[in-house]
Amino acid sequence: MADIGTMTEYPSLFRSEKMSLVQLLVPTELAHDTVVELGELGNVQFKDLNPEVNPFQRSFVGEIRRVDEMARRVRFFNAQIEKDNQQYPTSPVPVRSLGDSAPLATVGPRASQTRDELDVILAEHESRLLQMNESYTTLSTRQRELVEARHVLRETAVFFDRAGTIQPDIRTSFDDGTQPLLQDDAEANAAASGPVQFDLEFVAGTIDRARLPTFERILWRVLRGNLYMNHTDIAEPFVDPNTLEETRKNVFVRGSWSYSLPIDSNSDRRVTALREVEGRLEDVQQVLASTKSTRRAELERIGDSIATWRDFVRKEKKVYETLNLFSYDPRRKTLVAEGWIPARDGPAIQAALRRAADMAGTHMSPIMHTLEGTKPPTFHRTNKFTEAYQTIIDSYGIAAYQEVNPGLFTVITFPFLFAVMFGDLGHGFIAFAAALAMIMFEKKLMRADLGEIIGTFFYGRYIIILMGVFSMFTGLIYNDIFSKSMHFWHSGWDWHQGQVEARSNGHVYPIGLDPGWHGAENALVFTNSYKMKMSIILGVIHMSFAICLQVPNHLHFKKKLNIWTEFVPQILFLQSIFGYLVVCIILKWVTDWTTSPVPPPGLLNMLIFMFLSPGALGAKDENGNLIGEPEMFRGQGVLQIFLLLLAAICQKEGAGYRTISGEEANGNGRNSTDLADEEEGRANGGDHDGGDGEHEGFEFGEIAIHQIIHTIEFCLGCISNTASYLRLWALSLAHAQLSEVLWDMTISGALADTVVGVGGAITLFFMFGVWFSLTIFILCIMEGLSAFLHALRLHWVEANGKHYMATGHRVAISNLHIPHEILRLICMSSSVPNNNNTSRPICFCSPGVLRAPLGPGGITGFAALAASASGFASKPSYTRGTLANGWDCSLKLAFKPKCGKFSSATAMNDSTGAYPPPPPVFLGNYSMAGGRASNGPTWTEYIANDTSSEVHPYAIGGAVTDLTLCHRTKININSFTNQTKIFLSQNNTWDPSTTLYTIFFGINDYTYSKTDGFDILLKSAEVVRNQTELLIAAGAKNILTAGLYHNQTGSGPYKQALYDNLKSLRKQHPQINIAFADFFPLWNAINRQVHKSLKMVHTHNKNHGQL
Repeated sequence: MADIGTMTEYPSLFRSEKMSLVQLLVPTELAHDTVVELGELGNVQFKDLNPEVNPFQRSFVGEIRRVDEMARRVRFFNAQIEKDNQQYPTSPVPVRSLGDSAPLATVGPRASQTRDELDVILAEHESRLLQMNESYTTLSTRQRELVEARHVLRETAVFFDRAGTIQPDIRTSFDDGTQPLLQDDAEANAAASGPVQFDLEFVAGTIDRARLPTFERILWRVLRGNLYMNHTDIAEPFVDPNTLEETRKNVFVRGSWSYSLPIDSNSDRRVTALREVEGRLEDVQQVLASTKSTRRAELERIGDSIATWRDFVRKEKKVYETLNLFSYDPRRKTLVAEGWIPARDGPAIQAALRRAADMAGTHMSPIMHTLEGTKPPTFHRTNKFTEAYQTIIDSYGIAAYQEVNPGLFTVITFPFLFAVMFGDLGHGFIAFAAALAMIMFEKKLMRADLGEIIGTFFYGRYIIILMGVFSMFTGLIYNDIFSKSMHFWHSGWDWHQGQVEARSNGHVYPIGLDPGWHGAENALVFTNSYKMKMSIILGVIHMSFAICLQVPNHLHFKKKLNIWTEFVPQILFLQSIFGYLVVCIILKWVTDWTTSPVPPPGLLNMLIFMFLSPGALGAKDENGNLIGEPEMFRGQGVLQIFLLLLAAICQKEGAGYRTISGEEANGNGRNSTDLADEEEGRANGGDHDGGDGEHEGFEFGEIAIHQIIHTIEFCLGCISNTASYLRLWALSLAHAQLSEVLWDMTISGALADTVVGVGGAITLFFMFGVWFSLTIFILCIMEGLSAFLHALRLHWVEANGKHYMATGHRVAISNLHIPHEILRLICMSSSVPNNNNTSRPICFCSPGVLRAPLGPGGITGFAALAASASGFASKPSYTRGTLANGWDCSLKLAFKPKCGKFSSATAMNDSTGAYPPPPPVFLGNYSMAGGRASNGPTWTEYIANDTSSEVHPYAIGGAVTDLTLCHRTKININSFTNQTKIFLSQNNTWDPSTTLYTIFFGINDYTYSKTDGFDILLKSAEVVRNQTELLIAAGAKNILTAGLYHNQTGSGPYKQALYDNLKSLRKQHPQINIAFADFFPLWNAINRQVHKSLKMVHTHNKNHGQL
């Protein structure tokens, strides 16, 4: 087999991609990075080489469990954020999206350390959050108890105040047997006295309001009616801290199913108890507020990174699940992997393997070679436009490998057939406008949670927009807009006063139906006949095209015999009957029957008599009267007989020839099914395995019956499928009639002559809203969904059933990408000076998400990165530069402005102004570079050279943003603040519109943060913002700020803070061109380039005996 790197590329729209089975030999230490690189590429389907191994006994189960635990913690954090947002909907926890956050390292030496650090970070966050949740729940429960106690004390005080100092008299007269055990206080007197007096003690509490009646009945029965009970509603609801459910409660005297406490009848002691409760409640509320604030801050810190964590954990789990598919070769101490790849992507996969080795800094690169494989998967390469159309076809069945892909033609046929049923210029425009809006705002909608229904419409936005376009076209042909006609040209019919019938004026309406038909009594008869015949024509064309797709399949799979035994008989049968009917329909349309001596024939009767009485057209009885239908042209009867014989011969010839060919092909004991399987297996690039090599003998009768059934099925299918296309007519008629009914019941009545004045205006306004709502929900959504489903049926059954095998299996590519875009640009409008004095957008580039691909000559990604980040367009170019020690390194980075020319470039940098973009190359003695840290231009000088600008450097090696931040490390080098002061003190007169200010700080601040604390990094980002504001106040209009170029601990928050500050500054000064570029991808690319140079020099010196 040819090497996949040399295979010719070819378009994959007509057929599925050509697949190759490859084997990878991956060193164990490179396995993780290799899977990440291939997963980011997203074009490899790995095979399971350990099918007999239990999933719980595979090599990377421990890592998967660890990642699962990390994923559980991330889900827990997400649930806590959602719970907090539900509790406080007006101030939700801000969650930074994935594109706005710096990603975590998944490849290279930092990947394992990042995973370990993230595990610790997640565990710490979970521990703190669980502890705060427990404290919050405990305090909330205590607060709830104290609030209930306060309500109990307050409400029972009312009861005792009403009772006063009366002591209930229990049995004041022992002689009176009719006196109650308890006397109501309303009947008591202040001077009540008796031989027996005592104080009653009460128990009060709270209970759910719904349970109060049951509670009271139980007490009444238990105490046998000796009950005195009072209760009062509590106005404010109580919220359960765990479930967040509100409950309504009542204060009662006596208790069960409740929180209860003893109540003293003494007023002073009740007041004292109330004060104690309120004091404790105030203390609990203060602690609870502090806990809530701390928990909120913790959730906000989690929200800043949870999207990045979720993405990292998702990728890591997928990586280890993929690694579990590999087998281990103990002899070579490598992992062995096999998988299917698109043949055209071989070079890209080889580059990814080399990139994985380069990132790991090892000379051992994974090895890839091709294998012979059978049953390759089906892979159709799609984009955001074709994906939805391909999904329609794949829902019916996956195409066989290298079979003609119907999805290519569905892009046009599906929306067109939909539009035939949905044809209305107004409704089509609504669908088009809705889809266009979703396409224009698709980047924003991709990041939003649209829900299942809206998400489905958004997924099919490119289908909807074409359905809208074709619906407007068919609406123009039907001359129908919201059930009304359009008078673009003069009608071919004139209506005169008092005239019942229209009179032709000899004019022909150029496009679509004549508006004169709208409103006519026989309009429905005319449109029914027109749409019915048009449905038959479209159906026959669609099925004929589907049958023709058999030819490229038979040619590709080396089955030329099937062209004569399947395609030719089927296409001739279809055309001899239904193709003939289409010709008759068109002939009837173009014939002027007003001048014909015979009336127009009925095509339905003509087709029926074609089978019942072949050749009887135009026959007359003894009296000279026509029997049946007249001939449309001379010799039509003879033609019908010929077509019937042709249809019969085609089917008999196809069935018989295939049966005989089956016998000949199986003369050695194999049947036609085995032969077909073998041919298909060879076409798929694999060997056909016939089991034990023995085949059943050929049975002529069995194959004959199979072919007869197949022939009958096709013949009946042609009839039923053609009739099925009449749904185009039926749904179009229903749509038009329903649209007319809605108009007549709403707008038409409001526009009547009897509805005038202010009342008429109000009625029209109200009825328009009703009409528009019904139009959207009934005609556009419900009717649109109905037409969509019918168009789906026509493609799945009527068309695909004629040629589509659908016996393949879908490719299952290992892809680490999330469904939404990772690369996000937050564009803000700005006026950028250019030659035409027009406005161009300036784009902020999200930190850490742009990738710089490595090309054959060195860096190819920085120019594009700078362009997308700063609004400049650039074209990469390469200049071979020789470093001081003789190494070759291509570091020339082109930077050409799209918005206009700069005349000067003002550079305020740290060490990056003293040597080319990091990392530094080791030059030994600085004098070799003329006193500089490099013998080549700096990155700012490259920009100045490419823009023909004069550079004004204020940069100095070792500079930080502000010297006051480094309170422990004593340095005395002009910082960014000092560089700004020097610049401002010089009163330069450069033209602000043609001056570019470049700012690049952070590496030294990061270095000193190890001793002075990582908090100085966030302060450094604030210094950059403040100094940038000073430059803006001095007249700066074009500012390019670069982020920290490596991704060590602490650098991510600095870049994020710097990005946020610049974004805020950009909103504050919309007229200023402020741009941010992340140099982290450039750092990785140069690391790889320098590492290659080091290996080259080491190899050169070793071969020549030099050290």
